[in-house]
Amino acid sequence: MSYFGSRVHRPRFIGCGAILVSLAGFLMSLPHFITGPYEYDQSVASVFSNTTDLCQPEGMGSSGNLSDSICAPHTARENHEVLLVMFIAQVLLGIGGVPIQPFGISYIDDFASERNSPLYLGILFSLTVVGPGVGFMLGSGMLRFYVDIDKVAGDEVLLTNKDPRWVGAWWLGFLVAASLVAVSAVPYFFFPREMPKEVTSGKEISSKKSKDVLCQLRSRSEHVQNLSLLQFIKYFPVVLLRNLRHPVYLLVVLAQVNLSAMVAGLATFMGKFLERQFSLTASFANMIIELKALM
Repeated sequence: MSYFGSRVHRPRFIGCGAILVSLAGFLMSLPHFITGPYEYDQSVASVFSNTTDLCQPEGMGSSGNLSDSICAPHTARENHEVLLVMFIAQVLLGIGGVPIQPFGISYIDDFASERNSPLYLGILFSLTVVGPGVGFMLGSGMLRFYVDIDKVAGDEVLLTNKDPRWVGAWWLGFLVAASLVAVSAVPYFFFPREMPKEVTSGKEISSKKSKDVLCQLRSRSEHVQNLSLLQFIKYFPVVLLRNLRHPVYLLVVLAQVNLSAMVAGLATFMGKFLERQFSLTASFANMIIELKALM
């Protein structure tokens, strides 16, 4: 995606990516609307942890344990259609989230001045770090509502958010986030493909070295633009090998991979770990993660 950035309208691609992210958010909430209301059973919560038995109380054997033969009739039916919808949503989310970093950074670096470019990039990366924290905060607020808040009246819900059988309105956060992303995508379609180069203190860059670098970049960009699509694709391995021989580039990539791995593990498992290990509600667990992310 970064390699094709020199041949495409980068702001529009960022806007299209945001539209895909918004569509993915709406698809993630779709299973709530195509399935029936949440039906919780009368299983008894464990005294020692925030868990429930897998079968009805009358299925208990003489030893107090649940046998596989008794549990089999109560096994939940898998819904492959819902899994397929959520899988497609995750794929669209991954694709749509790609353009903002390579295209946004290169767009800023190309047209911002050498003095202001670090400031703009710092704002971009700061928002990238704060974003997950805001997401957990939104999830924490939405999980305080019952999952079928749009289908069941409030007085008909006999559970509280401290009950292990409680399921919060997980889908509501996706709707809010998808709507905000859709609105934020609109301005990107009005950015020009190229902007006038920002100058420092209203003066042109006078350094001979800076002029030489700009001339080299322009000539290289014009050379790339003159290549056909097939030649452009064939030239990709050369560019890739040149980057792989650059030690600074490799170290930055490895740092980003390690950071992404840490964030992915935290976002995926930490909430459930806090719920089970410390008997916390899903809402409170997300709030703790949000505070940790903002710190």
